[in-house]
Parts: sequence; C-alpha cells; structure tokens
Amino acid sequence: MNNNTKKINETTISFSVYAGATEYIGTAQATLPEIALKTENINGAGLPGEYEAVITGQTNALNMSLQFRGLSRDVVALMAKNNNIIELRPVSQVRDLGGTPQLAAQKHVFSCQAKNLKPGDIAPGSPQNVTVDFAVYRWEAFENGKSVLEIDKLNFIHKINGVDQLAEIRKMMGRV
Repeated sequence: MNNNTKKINETTISFSVYAGATEYIGTAQATLPEIALKTENINGAGLPGEYEAVITGQTNALNMSLQFRGLSRDVVALMAKNNNIIELRPVSQVRDLGGTPQLAAQKHVFSCQAKNLKPGDIAPGSPQNVTVDFAVYRWEAFENGKSVLEIDKLNFIHKINGVDQLAEIRKMMGRV
C-alpha cells in the first residue's frame, strides 16, 4: 500500500439508523458487537504448561446496543420483530497523509433480534436514553461500498476483507 492510500480516521461526523434499508428510526448512539474468537486451553503430557488455541472463524455471541434519545413507536416496534434488519450509516472525516481532509462512508448491516428494552430515565431538560439490546446473527460492514467484514452465524461465514475464514471448513463438512 503506498502512502497516497493511507488515511487517518479523525472522527465520525454523524450517522443514521434505519430499519431495513429505507425506514429511518431515529437519532441514536450505537455500541457495535465485540468480535471475540473462541479459544480452547490446551494442556497435557508433552507440553510445558498450557496455551490458548484460537479456533478458526468461531466467535462468541455477537451483541449490539442502540441508545435512542426517547421512546417512540418505531423504537418499541423493534421489540416485536423476530428478525430485524438494522442499518447504521456513519460518515467519517479522514485525512490523507498529504493533509487533505476527505469523507469516508461506512455501512453496517445487522440481522438481529431485540432482546432487551431499557426505557431509560425521565428528567426535565434531558434525553430519556432508551436502550435496545440485540442478539446479532449476521453482521456485514462496508467501507466506501466495499465489504470489509462479514460474520453470518447461521450460514457459517466469517469473511475478513473478502477472505472467508470458514470456506475450506464448510467444503470439508459438505456445506458448500
């Protein structure tokens, strides 16, 4: 990679939250899922102690939270759906190494189910801070229109920058 393509991510300018691809559902803050690969402690005869083996493409459960400024019909409706498609569309300010500021588009698409609604607090002159927690079954992240991450728990897919870490395992299992 040459220096002309390297950029410093300075900040998220703003983002939108959508149910499906078109229904804007409000002003929010998002906590994205933590990607923690599963591990197994290995020990026994012939090893001087133990080590932690990272299991290819296997992750712990993925969870996401959205915190909205207030309770609304659209926010509550997220609890009624068994399969929500949530899109987050952040726009970031980046700077190339020549010092020129630029915009970068991201998109995060989640297939998820709401599992918890915290209605927040009510106080004069303050947002209510309603939080909805989701179990995530599929997450695909895009940078400037290009997929950089795809984890699909139900279809045995774990792609990093277009390379599926589980493709060979699916093939060996007969799940093409």
